[in-house]
Amino acid sequence: MDLSKFYFNGFEDVIIISTIIIIYYSVNIITVYVKITINTAIKSKVRTTLLSFFYHYVLFYVLSSIFLSLHVNLILFKLITVEFILLQKIITIASLLVLSATTFILKEISNTRISDKSEHSNIFKQIENHLMLTEAYLKPDYSISRLSIDTGIADYRLRKFMKETNGLTIPMYFNSLRIKHACSLISNGYLNKYTVNALVKECGFKKQQSFNRAFKTFCKVTPSEYFKVCNKIQNT
Repeated sequence: MDLSKFYFNGFEDVIIISTIIIIYYSVNIITVYVKITINTAIKSKVRTTLLSFFYHYVLFYVLSSIFLSLHVNLILFKLITVEFILLQKIITIASLLVLSATTFILKEISNTRISDKSEHSNIFKQIENHLMLTEAYLKPDYSISRLSIDTGIADYRLRKFMKETNGLTIPMYFNSLRIKHACSLISNGYLNKYTVNALVKECGFKKQQSFNRAFKTFCKVTPSEYFKVCNKIQNT
């Protein structure tokens, strides 16, 4: 019995359309691969991992799909050869072997994400160094848009970096630096010479209520309690 008539009789149009679809998406995948190789905006480590994933996983399955489709078409048109069948089997077996390595490849991609976070951390340190040098956070009206201009980093990226590195929003981060500055002043006897209101303004807060709330958030005590502890330490 003719296998092509037995299995594919009446499905010729479906097989041809399926072949066209497979080739179409295979070309799209290869196009994405080419774009990745030439896209300089993608970090080198990310590009290397993506290309590795393509080489060891996607490429085998693209080839396997293409050869399987050709296999069916060659059977349909009675053009199949022993050599082609052997090649198809080799590619299929290789694809199945590569499937077992998928876990390791995905782990590599996961590690690449971690390296991206490490890079975010480096940018955060750059931001922190800028703020420490200029003490711009002590200005009451200093905002994320101003920080974006000063550092040349888009504000949405600043928010992302800050959230991923220390889990704070930009305003919260400013307040943490202001409270750290306030603690330093109190420890050095600032309130022995000046009022709390003067301390509030010195640290970049517009209202004492906001200052007290931020101080409690980051230090777990009120400013007056912290002042008493500092005095007790200095007097012992």
